[in-house]
Amino acid sequence: MSSSVLSPVVISEVAASRSVERRSVSRASCLLHLFPSLTDVAFLLPVLLVLRFGGLSFLLGDGDTGWHLKAGEWMLQNHRVPMTDLFSFTKSGQPWFAWEWLWDVAFARLHMAFGMNGVALASLLLICLAAALTYRCALRAGANPVIAAAVATGGIVASSIHWLAR
Repeated sequence: MSSSVLSPVVISEVAASRSVERRSVSRASCLLHLFPSLTDVAFLLPVLLVLRFGGLSFLLGDGDTGWHLKAGEWMLQNHRVPMTDLFSFTKSGQPWFAWEWLWDVAFARLHMAFGMNGVALASLLLICLAAALTYRCALRAGANPVIAAAVATGGIVASSIHWLAR
């Protein structure tokens, strides 16, 4: 008998061992899907920081939130963007530029439907999306995943002083 010819018993043992290897690799890859990716971590990091800083009220710590809501409500009622200042005492009637008019309208709609919690949650969602996109853009530019995560984390932490629902 030639040494290059394998018996059916040997072939079945080799096939069985490969099947076990495939199952163990398959189980390991299934378990890896249970862990969050670095994109998920970048997305969730702002949520953790907001919770650390006191919850959604952290996003509402700006005095401009109220007039953004009122400007949005006015635009929804009047179907146009105001050209003069409607809200201040000292500059009433003066030219006014509504740079954020679209967000003000969305803000007002969110407020009508879900209250201030909806406004704060929508703002947090946008912050989370920006964080995840920062990470993904760094990856797409060719960065190592760990370096991209470090850059995204640095950007998230540095920008947190500007996280306001407005």
